[in-house]
Amino acid sequence: VPFTPAFTGETVSLVDVDISQRSATSSFHPPTPPQTPRRSSS
Repeated sequence: VPFTPAFTGETVSLVDVDISQRSATSSFHPPTPPQTPRRSSS
């Protein structure tokens, strides 16, 4: 890992929060968009 321990710690914190928020949003968003294009294609 090219990042230093200090940077890794800060990055992990930000990433952790980002993932947490993205996970919650992802749970609701992904299922909706894929179905729309798939139905159109079908």
